[in-house]
Order: sequence, then C-alpha cells, then structure tokens
Amino acid sequence: MKKMIAALAVLAGAATANAAVLAANPQDFGPDFGLGYYSDGNPGYFYSQQIAENFSLGSASVVTGVNFAGASEFYLFPDYTNMSGWRIQIFSDAGGIPGAVLHNEVVPKANTNPVLQGVSVTGSNVYGQSVTLNSAVNLGAGNYWLSIGGVLISGGDDAWVWANGTVADGIAYTFSPNAGGWVPFQSNFSGTFEIIGVPAPASLALVGMGALVVGRRRR
Repeated sequence: MKKMIAALAVLAGAATANAAVLAANPQDFGPDFGLGYYSDGNPGYFYSQQIAENFSLGSASVVTGVNFAGASEFYLFPDYTNMSGWRIQIFSDAGGIPGAVLHNEVVPKANTNPVLQGVSVTGSNVYGQSVTLNSAVNLGAGNYWLSIGGVLISGGDDAWVWANGTVADGIAYTFSPNAGGWVPFQSNFSGTFEIIGVPAPASLALVGMGALVVGRRRR
C-alpha cells in the first residue's frame, strides 16, 4: 500500500509539472477575433445548440485540462454576467460523429480563470480560459470529440460564443434534440481549444520512478 501511495504521489506531482499541449486548434486573432457560434451547456436554452469539435491523439495520453476562448452573445451584457459555468465533455469517436461520453463535468466560472483578451467587432469581451479537469481522462491513440458549452444563469438571455480557431476542417457536430442525436454543423465552424495532458509512456515512467524511490528508502 505504501509503495502504491508513493508512486501515485510522484506521478501526480510530476504529471502536473510536465503537462503539455496534446492537441489544439489555435485561436484566430485576425479580423474574426472572438467571433464564432453559440454552444450551450444545457438543453432547453433559447438556442439549444451544443457543439462538438474533433481532435486526435497520436499516442495514448492522460488528459488533465482544457484551454479555450469565447465571448458573450451581448444581447444584454458584453461580459460573462449571464454565465455561471461551462460544461466540458469528451466523447469517443463513433464512425465520424461523437460517441460515448468519456468525461462530463460542469466547471464554475471562477474555476475557468477567465482572462480578458480584448473586444470583438460586435462589442463583446473575449476571454481566454483554462480548466483543470476534476479527474484525469486516460485516452488511447485515436480520434475523439470535445464539447464546450456555456451554462447560463438565464436560459433566454446572453448565450456563450465559442471563439473561432484557425483550422476549419469542416468536421463539427451539434446535438439536436429534435433529430434525436448529433447532426453535422456549419462547415466553417472552428472552435479554438487546447487539450492539456501527459503522454501515457511518460506517466508510466514516472510510476516506475516512484517505485524506485520506495525501494531506495527500504534499503
């Protein structure tokens, strides 16, 4: 038991320190800065539009966080007054569409660490945000989907806009209750994100280091 605790402690501390960007769609800081499409974190809002973006991992990895950017619709407020948090979800890939839910959590606004980046052409404040997941997600090499949606204080007021990235590959889906599942979304949508984590081989090496530390102490 002591061996396991020591190994996990080394893994947790070192994994956090060595976290890197595993997959990304860089943010668009050009004329379309801060523009994008509405993405909701809960059903029943005015738009009822939950968007998912695809990403790929070249090797098995442990995902520990997500960075993203967005803005308020500015129906009433130019800032995040109507946002209480964000729903972060990771899905498996089911033949080119989002499949099984692999991670699902709602992160309170304060825990997304919003940082003002500037103002879009529509007058909305644009924020960069970073989230540490409440539990790490172990993923193998392959294709996955990321969904980020604003959780609103008032469902009929300002929606959240997922800011554009620079890579529009035409692969994005939105969940439609009327259609009973995921349907293709705008081909020009390109939500910006960074998947943060540690490649799995490095994690396994760290566990080995933890066991080595225990062995040395026993001597």
